[in-house]
Amino acid sequence: MQFNASGFSLIELMVVIALIGILSSLAVPSYRTYVFKSHINEVVAAATTAKTIVAMTAQGNPNLTSLTGACTDFASGGSNTYSVSSTANLSSVSIDPNCNITATSMPLGSSSGPVVTIYVTPTNLNTDGSITWSCTSNSSRYAPSSCQ
Repeated sequence: MQFNASGFSLIELMVVIALIGILSSLAVPSYRTYVFKSHINEVVAAATTAKTIVAMTAQGNPNLTSLTGACTDFASGGSNTYSVSSTANLSSVSIDPNCNITATSMPLGSSSGPVVTIYVTPTNLNTDGSITWSCTSNSSRYAPSSCQ
């Protein structure tokens, strides 16, 4: 009686396992970056809320010719200090007296992970009361493309 073995050899299984290991080692860092960027979106959203407050200040004061000192009420210690409760992804958002907005993330991934700070700066107060903004970040890797 002849016995025909079917199935996979040990070498074939080892090759498949090695390929899975190589592919996963390439995929995991990309996935982590994707997850971190999604966490930063919450920080950007909080900065956008602060932008709305600054824009309402500019629109509500038609005699305003510059934003220098225009946000002293919202700055730390002002009569209407702007504050946001921290979340799992958001550490703080602040508005300085010149209406510059700083939004800071919690450490990404672990307590020793990177902290991303988004800086939203008014660059021009237009004659119609609208504001032109610039956005920068301390991390080009995790910040949205509009803030790099």
